[in-house]
Amino acid sequence: MIEVVKRSGEREFFSEDKVRRSLARSGVPKTTEEKIVKKLGKKLYSGITTEEIYRLVFTWLKQEKTLLASQYNLKQAIIDLGPTGYPFELFLARLLEAFGFQTATSQVLTGKCVDHEVDIIAKTGSFDYLAQSEKSACYLIECKFHGRPGIKVVLKTALYVWGRFYDLKETSLTVFDGPDYFTQGLLATNSRITSEAIKYCQCVGLAVLSWDYPQGRALPDLINKSRKHPLTCLPGLSAPDKQILLKEGLVFCQDLLADSGWHRLIGRKSKKILVQAKEMVSQE
Repeated sequence: MIEVVKRSGEREFFSEDKVRRSLARSGVPKTTEEKIVKKLGKKLYSGITTEEIYRLVFTWLKQEKTLLASQYNLKQAIIDLGPTGYPFELFLARLLEAFGFQTATSQVLTGKCVDHEVDIIAKTGSFDYLAQSEKSACYLIECKFHGRPGIKVVLKTALYVWGRFYDLKETSLTVFDGPDYFTQGLLATNSRITSEAIKYCQCVGLAVLSWDYPQGRALPDLINKSRKHPLTCLPGLSAPDKQILLKEGLVFCQDLLADSGWHRLIGRKSKKILVQAKEMVSQE
């Protein structure tokens, strides 16, 4: 069995299924998937790092089709929403709207003990997609954004989020129509969360949304289900370009099709970016 080395230094056996799932999640056609898995099989050796596997697959996808590589590069695209956490909060809030939620960001609320600035309030009066429940729900969502891969959310963050929810659960909200009360707290992150933190969240009833949890409804699943990819995945945008567009409140590829005001901000390359955005949206 071939062992691979993770970012943390841990070793695990190579899983072809994991590679296939990541390719399928990125919309890679089956024929391309088979070709890449076959190529990868010839490059594997015991001790290969997960980063090297990723680089190989990414390079081969770029050779096949640039935007396939962009979709596969989703984790980095989410990191590129930084360096501050607010664009991620805006991205997540608008992503939840695609699932029928009303949302509001950066709301200052008075709790039983102290005031709190809540990252996202998300309300649904019908089907709660996050919990897969027909009940209405009002979420207090706290976001933990990491600008580097490999960092996990730890127990103390879960304790903090639960404490905030507990202090605000009896606060009457007037953000949407009529008075509301928080029914659920949620810890959201673009990274992974430690098993200890997940255990605590499950114990107290704090919901979690991370890169790989909950299974089937993790952050990449929501993005692919809604077909709302961040504009930071477009290969023609430089790092400064991304920051310019994010500061304008644009976060999705669809935003670039709906608003032409951004063209003047990045100059002549806007035509190329528009083509890429259209291609990404048409694939969705």
